[in-house]
Amino acid sequence: IYGFVKKANNAMTLASNNLVDGLVPNMVGMDLKDAVYVAEKNGLKVNIAGRAKVVSQSLGAGENFVKGQTIRLTLDWKN
Repeated sequence: IYGFVKKANNAMTLASNNLVDGLVPNMVGMDLKDAVYVAEKNGLKVNIAGRAKVVSQSLGAGENFVKGQTIRLTLDWKN
């Protein structure tokens, strides 16, 4: 289980980002180190553009993929 903090209504809550084998994880908002770890742990090869946090990914979260497939992560300072 990989998680993240959600802020809403002056409160912060922890939410899980469940990793499902064979489905592309949502890495938007992650820093580079975490995103590469999650992608490679799931069998994806990673192509990186930019620095800071992931703002987009070439394979949609929840889509099926084949192990060894490449995902392009675009990072920026916006998050």
